[in-house]
Amino acid sequence: PMSRDETMRGGRDALQPSMFRHCLDMFWTALTPDLYAMCLSRLVSWLTDGIQSKSKYVGYMVDAACFANPNIGLRKMLPVLLSKLMKDNDDGCSLQDLSNSEFDWFMIPLTSCIRRAGKHLLPYKHSLDALIDALWKRYTTAASSSSSQSTPAAAAEWDDKYLCKLLKRLLVALTTVYLTELRPFNPDQEDCCSQHGLLYTAETAKLQWHEPCRDEVAWAVVIANRYLKDSFERLKNYSTECRQQQQQGQQGLTLPLPLLLNRVKAVVQGGCLLFPPLTKTTTELARKYFTPNLRATGLVYCSSPSHYDDDDDDG
Repeated sequence: PMSRDETMRGGRDALQPSMFRHCLDMFWTALTPDLYAMCLSRLVSWLTDGIQSKSKYVGYMVDAACFANPNIGLRKMLPVLLSKLMKDNDDGCSLQDLSNSEFDWFMIPLTSCIRRAGKHLLPYKHSLDALIDALWKRYTTAASSSSSQSTPAAAAEWDDKYLCKLLKRLLVALTTVYLTELRPFNPDQEDCCSQHGLLYTAETAKLQWHEPCRDEVAWAVVIANRYLKDSFERLKNYSTECRQQQQQGQQGLTLPLPLLLNRVKAVVQGGCLLFPPLTKTTTELARKYFTPNLRATGLVYCSSPSHYDDDDDDG
C-alpha cells in the first residue's frame, strides 16, 4: 500500500514492479509439473544465451520460479549461475573474468533465486560460501589498491552492492519465517474448480511456512560472525591506518569507510534475528549515530558487553 503523498510524487511507477512480481508468483505457482519444467528450462537457456538490458525484471522471474518449486528450481538454476561466476584454481575458487554487464547479468538472478529458498540452500552451502568469500576478497583488494580498475568487473568507487545483497538475502532466507507457497486452494484439494468463490478462514486454510532449522541457523551464525568480525577489525584500525598513510604520503590503500559500513549493515539487517534484543543502554548509545549505516554498526558494537564498561563518550 502506498500513501497519497507517495502516489502524487509518482508512486504509481514504483507500484508496477510490485504488481509484476505478484503476477509472476501466481503464474509459476499455478503451472503443472510438466509446464513448470518446460518453462524453467527455457528460462535457464535464456539466461545463458545472451545478456539483456532489463536484468532487474529477470531477477523477478528467477525469484518466482524458484519460489514455486525451490528444490527443482535451485537444482536447475544455481549450478549454472555459479559456474558462470566462479572458476576452479589450484588455490581454490575465484571469480571469472567478466565485464560489468556480464557480472550484473549473472549476479542479479543468483541473488534473486535464494530469497525464499530456506533449507533448500543447504546443499549449496560450500559453493555459496566460496562465492561470498571470493566477492569479499575481490572488493577488499580492489578498494585497497590504487589501481582498482585492473580488477575484473570492478565497479565505480568499488561498489559492492551485490556482495551486500547476497549476504542480506541469504541471511533472511535462512533465519526468518515466511510463506513458502501462494496457492489459491489447499494442497490436498484435488478438485480446485469447486473451490472457486470459497473464502478460507484461518482455521481451514492450510498454509505452509518456512521455519528455520538448526542447520540453517548454524550456517547463518557462521556467516554473521565471520564477516562482522572482519569488518569490525578493519573499523577499529581505520583511523590508525589513515593517519599512518597520511604521514607516509600514501593514498587509496585503506578500505573506504562507506564500504565497511555497508557490509555491516547488510549482515545486521539480514541476520537481525540472530542478535539479542536491544537493551535500554544499547538504544541510548546508538542514538549518537545519525545515518542508517552508522546506526546499524553502532547497534552491534554497543551490544558488546565490553562496550558497556567504556566511559569514553567518543567511543
